[in-house]
Amino acid sequence: MEKLHANIVLENGRYVLEDATTPGGTYVNDQRVNGRAYLRSRDLIRIGRSVLRFFERQKRT
Repeated sequence: MEKLHANIVLENGRYVLEDATTPGGTYVNDQRVNGRAYLRSRDLIRIGRSVLRFFERQKRT
């Protein structure tokens, strides 16, 4: 069983999901991620049978 499927990193003010190239893959909004995908608030991230909803905090002005 793989332990690391993906990372989410903050890059230049945007969140990026980086796939760890696991056999089952990582999906954002039902699209397989090959490498990296920029995330937007409310995106669905699927890893195996787990589904997560990504929320970005509101930026303070």
